[in-house]
Amino acid sequence: MKAVTKEDIVYLFSQKSDIPLSFTDIKHNLNITSAKMLSSAKNILDLMVKNGELILTKGEKYAYPQKLHLIQGKVLSKRRNYAFVSDNSGGGGDIFVKNSDIGDAIYGDTVILKIIPDNPYYLKKRKREKLKARGKFESRRGRVIRIIKRELKNFKAVVRVEKSIAILTPIAPEFDGSFYFDLHRFKDRDKLKTGAIVNAVLPDTNDFSSRTASVDKILGDIESRGTEEDIIVSKYDIYKVFDEAAVKELKKIPADFEENPAEDGGGERIDLTDLPFITIDGEDAKDFDDAVYLEGSEKDNNCKLYVAIADVSYFVGDGSYLDKEAFKRGNSTYFPGTVYPMLPEMLSNNLCSLLPKKNRFAMVCEMDIDSKGKITGTKIYKGSIKTFGRLTYNETCKYLTAGLEAGKARNDNEFNELDNKLSPIKDMLLNMKRLAEILRDKRIKNGGLDFDSLSGKVILNEDNEVISVIPEPRNFVHDLIEDFMIAANCAVARFIESKKVPSIYRVHEKPDEDKVKEFLKILKYFKFSFPEKLPEKVKDYQTMLNKLKETPLSSFLEQAFLRSMKIAVYSPVNSHHFGLALKSYTHFTSPIRRYADLMVHRILKWILYNDNGKGALGNSDNDKEVFSENRETGKMPSWLNHDNLKMISNVLSRREKLSTDAEREYSEFKKMQFLKKNSQKVYEGFITNVMNFGFFVDIAGFFIQGFVHVSTIADDYYEYNDNTKILKGRHSKKIFKMGDHVTVSIYSIDLLKHEIDLRFIEFYEDN
Repeated sequence: MKAVTKEDIVYLFSQKSDIPLSFTDIKHNLNITSAKMLSSAKNILDLMVKNGELILTKGEKYAYPQKLHLIQGKVLSKRRNYAFVSDNSGGGGDIFVKNSDIGDAIYGDTVILKIIPDNPYYLKKRKREKLKARGKFESRRGRVIRIIKRELKNFKAVVRVEKSIAILTPIAPEFDGSFYFDLHRFKDRDKLKTGAIVNAVLPDTNDFSSRTASVDKILGDIESRGTEEDIIVSKYDIYKVFDEAAVKELKKIPADFEENPAEDGGGERIDLTDLPFITIDGEDAKDFDDAVYLEGSEKDNNCKLYVAIADVSYFVGDGSYLDKEAFKRGNSTYFPGTVYPMLPEMLSNNLCSLLPKKNRFAMVCEMDIDSKGKITGTKIYKGSIKTFGRLTYNETCKYLTAGLEAGKARNDNEFNELDNKLSPIKDMLLNMKRLAEILRDKRIKNGGLDFDSLSGKVILNEDNEVISVIPEPRNFVHDLIEDFMIAANCAVARFIESKKVPSIYRVHEKPDEDKVKEFLKILKYFKFSFPEKLPEKVKDYQTMLNKLKETPLSSFLEQAFLRSMKIAVYSPVNSHHFGLALKSYTHFTSPIRRYADLMVHRILKWILYNDNGKGALGNSDNDKEVFSENRETGKMPSWLNHDNLKMISNVLSRREKLSTDAEREYSEFKKMQFLKKNSQKVYEGFITNVMNFGFFVDIAGFFIQGFVHVSTIADDYYEYNDNTKILKGRHSKKIFKMGDHVTVSIYSIDLLKHEIDLRFIEFYEDN
C-alpha cells in the first residue's frame, strides 16, 4: 500500500478541503488503514506544524495558514517601536508590525503573522492622501501570533559590564534590544571590559522569550584587525563558509575535470573552440563569467556577436547541496581585498571560470546585428569554447588608444608588448569598439540612461591596511563589455518571452514622484534651472544627468539622483526596465556570481533541450526517469512555475540589497580608517546639506560625507534660515550654503558608529 507523503497532505489541505481537519478527518481522507501509515502521517503533520506549514488550532484541528489568512514571514528588522516582516508567500511587500504586536520575536525569526485590518479613520486618511495602489503593494500591518524558528544563532555586540552581568547590545541597527550574560563562570572575565566587541551566542532553546546569551569570543575593539569585517558579515547575513554536504558533493567532481563536448548531450553542444573568444575584466578579477567574439564587416558594419557565458548549470543542479548554498547567498559579495563567493572557489575560479586556453562549457547567445545596432537574429545554444586570452580593461584601452595614435612609431615598449600579444585579434577589437559605440548610441537615442557613477576604490597592502583611496577607474572598454552584455540579456529575455515560458526578469519601475520632487528641490539650491514639470521620459532624466556631469559636485548630485530612482529588482512579471528603456530585460551573463542568471540558464535549457535542471552531474537514476518522461511529454519541471519564481525573485532581490549595503558599509569603514590615520591633513570638499546645527561636507575623492558642527566654528554665532537653507554669521555675515567649496580637517571619527566629524578650515579660493 502506498505510503502517505507530505505532498498528499499539502494537496488535501490546499485543494480538497476548505475547512480545518482533525486527525481522524485526515485519516479518513487519506484512507490510512495501518498503524505504520498512521505513525508516518502523524510525524509528517508534526513536522509541518513545527515549520509553520500547518497550524494546529486550539480545537486540536489542523488548518492551512493561507486559508486562515495567516502569513509566514521573516523578521527583517526590529527597532525600538516597530518591526518589518517579509511575506514569504510572495503575495506582497513587507508587513509593518508595531512593537506591541511583535511579541518575543527578534531579528531573523521566522514567524506566523495575522494581518490586522485598517481602522476606518486610517482608511479615510489614506483616501484623502490619494495613495496610489495600482502596480504597487499596499502597506499592511500585522501581528505575530507564533514564532516558528529562531534562525539567528549568534550576533556581534558591544559590552557594558555591571558587576557580574554583561549587558550585550547588538551592533546591527536592525536588531533592537539587549541581552544578558552571567559572568560568574566565564573564564575570560578579566579580559571582558566595557566597550569590547564580542561574538554573542543565543541558547538552543524553544523558550523564545529568553534574553540570555553567552560570549564565545572577544573580538577586541573596533580597530582590531578583522573585527569590523566580522561585524558587517554578521549584520548583513553574508555567508563565509560552505555547508559540509556541499563541500562533500563538490569533491565528486575531479579538479582536473575535462569539459569535453562529446561527453555532453549526444552532440547537442556546439564546438566553438576554434574561435578566438576573449574575456575582458579588471586586473584583480578571478571569476570569468563571460567571453565575447565578433565576426564583423568594415564595409557595412553588419556583424555577428557571440556572447559566451559560463555554463554553471552543468555543474550545479536544481535541488543539489551546491544549489541550496548558492541560493541562500543569492550572489557573491565583494569587499576590498576579500570575496565571499556564491559558489566554492573550485567552481567560481576554476571549473566554471572561462580561463584562457582551457576547454570550457558555455551557454552561447549568438546575435546578428545590422549597421544601426538592431538585433536581426538570435540563436541560443550550449557551446564549448577555448578563450584566446585574458584581457583587462586598462590594457585593452591602452592598446586600442595607442594603436589609433600609432603607438609603435613612438617606440612605446609597453605598447609593443601588447601588440605582440593582441595583434592577431586587433581587427576584431577595433570592430568591437565600433559596434559598442553603435549599440550605446542606439540605446541612448531610444531613451536609456547613460549613467557612470563615480566611486572610490580602496587600495590595501598585504596587511589589509588602506594605503590610498582613488576614483574607480573606468574607460570605454568597460562600456564596450557592458553594451555587449546588455544586448545579450535583452536578446535572451525576448527569446524566453516569445516562448511563453515562466521566467525571472530584471525590472525597474518609474521613479516615485515625491522623491523626484525632493531631488529637484536640491537642484534649485545649486541654481540648476529645470522645468517645473516633472520629467516623464527617460530622455528627460538623461538631459538632467548631462547637466550634472558639468559641475564639480557631480558625484554628490548623481548619488542624490540615484536615491530618487527606484532600485531594479527581480520579478516573474515583466514590467519593463525604465532606466535602460527596454521592454524586456533579464540577467543571463553572470551565473558564477548571481543566482538569477543561473535560473535563467536552467529555463533556457528547458526551452531548448527539455532539460530538467538537475545538471549533468546531479541526476540520480530516478531523476533520469523523470527527465526522460518530461522530455517525451513536454511537462515543465516542478521548479518552473510562477509562484516558485516569484518566491525566488523576492529572496534574490533582498539578498542583493543586503550584499550591496554590506559592500558599501565596509568600503566606507576602510575609508574612515584611512582618514583617521591621516587626520592631520587638510581635505577639499563641497557642502551638500545645511542644518540648524551645522552642515555636511562631501570629501573630494573619497565619496564619503562628514559633518561640521557649528560649535567648532568659533568666530561667530550662526543663525539658520529654513527657507534658504543657509547658516549666516550674526556679526561677520559669513554664509554657509549648499554647493560651497571648502577645506576641512578631521575633528574626530567614531568607527563603531560610522560617523565623521569635521572642522571647517576655510572657503576654497574658487568659492
